[in-house]
Amino acid sequence: MDQLSNALTRLGIAGAADEKSIRAAYARELKLIDQETDIDSFQSLRAAYELAMSGQRAKPAPSPAAEDEAQEALDWIVAAVAVISGGRRIADESIWVVELVEQLAERRPAGIDDDWRFQAAIGTLLLQGWKPGHEALLIGATQYFRWAEEGTWPNDQVAEAWFERFMLHRQNETVRGPLVRVIRDLRQTYEPDLSRLRRDHRYLEHLATHYANLASMIVDARMLERWRELAAPLGTPAIVLSKMPAVRTVPSYEASAPASANEIFRIIILVIFAIYSITDTLFQFS
Repeated sequence: MDQLSNALTRLGIAGAADEKSIRAAYARELKLIDQETDIDSFQSLRAAYELAMSGQRAKPAPSPAAEDEAQEALDWIVAAVAVISGGRRIADESIWVVELVEQLAERRPAGIDDDWRFQAAIGTLLLQGWKPGHEALLIGATQYFRWAEEGTWPNDQVAEAWFERFMLHRQNETVRGPLVRVIRDLRQTYEPDLSRLRRDHRYLEHLATHYANLASMIVDARMLERWRELAAPLGTPAIVLSKMPAVRTVPSYEASAPASANEIFRIIILVIFAIYSITDTLFQFS
């Protein structure tokens, strides 16, 4: 058996294969390997993939239709966002996340290159500005593609937006509540009256200053600029006292929760053990 045949066998392919099937096989086998602990298997798989692909490069290029899978998948997701949101302007788009994740799973391209083009296209779509459903797409794509956990962001601004959203939802309610209210209002089409501007002026500026990347994706940029223009005569707003991190990280919500739960569990066990020890000692002396 020659080297190419060995490579195809390592990828789980029997007989002839084209680039798309090789990429799909590589993606399938890659999911079975822990790349951090099983380095030898990963290197072996990668070598087999590169050898199998090298055997394809002398062949004619695939038709344009075969290269269009990433764009087709993106078009499907754009349509899904529009259908799921229905153009509704609501405060919390996270209610659509589960549906969008299901759509991402259904339309994700099988090929490695096509899949990455698909993810990059989603990132580019988010950079084009807010539409109903885009916050849900930011959350759902980050969860589904594990961008935060693996650091495989499609672009830096999406990473910054996710970090800013994480930090916004870590604020106490006295800060988070008004910021969420301002986000909701900036998705509407009405202009604020003077009393609303006075109430929310500092939160508007705080959002625009400290959550600029996030705001560009989850609120109407034209409304944001209009509100700031209307609020300009009010002068410099008071500073919003908020808790910002000293260390720059881009965590995920799922990664942070278990640590706190484990800490509480350990404390409970220690308390129970202490009570048991004291009770046992008292019985011994009685």
